[in-house]
Amino acid sequence: MKINQWVIGLALILTGCASSTGSLSGNNEGLAGVYYASLPCSACNGLVVDLLLGDNKTYSMLQRPKNGEAERYETGTWNKQGDKLSLTANVNNPRKLKQAKMVLRDFVIQEGNKLLLLDKNGKPYQQTKRYLFEKK
Repeated sequence: MKINQWVIGLALILTGCASSTGSLSGNNEGLAGVYYASLPCSACNGLVVDLLLGDNKTYSMLQRPKNGEAERYETGTWNKQGDKLSLTANVNNPRKLKQAKMVLRDFVIQEGNKLLLLDKNGKPYQQTKRYLFEKK
């Protein structure tokens, strides 16, 4: 419940900061929103991840290890080029709770409001369904 309130509050803040002149680009329509994934993690029995893409091209990400370790919080900006989405983290992020163990950066945009996480080489993981973010 606490996490859902956090996500909703953050969504309101980010959408409130968006430009009032309309959308940033026709190419970005429909991407803004909250995405969810439950990712594999050998060191922590899995990660539950909420990714909020703001209309103003900012993002917030909350990673919650399933083994009870400390949550990780990250903010930054996102950029879309073709069918790829890239996240760039803020380097001096005063709200970061702990350095993320798993770097989440590049995605392929898929139909049906889904984002497929890519590996460090920009390629899809072999078990793609385990790395799929779905829009809430």
